Amino acid sequence: MRLFFAINLPDAVRRQLAEVQEALRGRVPEKVSWVRPQQLHITLKFLGECEEQQLKRIESHLSTRLFPPPLDIEIPSLMLIPPRGRTRVIAAEVREPTGGLTCMYRTLDDIGAKAGIPAEPERFLPHVTLGRLRPPRRVRQSELDEYASDLWESLKFKADKVELIHSTLSSSGPSYKILRIVTLPV
Repeated sequence: MRLFFAINLPDAVRRQLAEVQEALRGRVPEKVSWVRPQQLHITLKFLGECEEQQLKRIESHLSTRLFPPPLDIEIPSLMLIPPRGRTRVIAAEVREPTGGLTCMYRTLDDIGAKAGIPAEPERFLPHVTLGRLRPPRRVRQSELDEYASDLWESLKFKADKVELIHSTLSSSGPSYKILRIVTLPV
């Protein structure tokens, strides 16, 4: 089964990002596969294909780990991934001022390692994927800023839980099922 840890977005934030997606759809000339609004989230740790035994180890380690208190999340702007070269993803940048989000990523990465899942080779870059360019191509941040200059307003919310999600891929796109919710301590 294909698993990942994520922070789901409040409905108001999801609606605002969906409006940005809709406006960009008419402005971005490239072929983009847009993420369905109900599936917008912040991926904390992609675990990939996991066996049932790995899932059990992940769940047992979750209950023994300390997590930070609820996090103040800000989504200040749009970004391209990677920032240089051929762009694969149009995303909303995610910031959290205390370092709690990065700490949570490291904890989840460690839990994955204890279940036999390799650490991710790239550094943690918190974001909300809005769409994927098919095929990837060079896009400058200034182009994206121009497309979105009148659309963007910084979004803020408090993240108070992390979800372990099972993703099933199909020709019509992924479907998600929440397997476990970790409530952040107050």
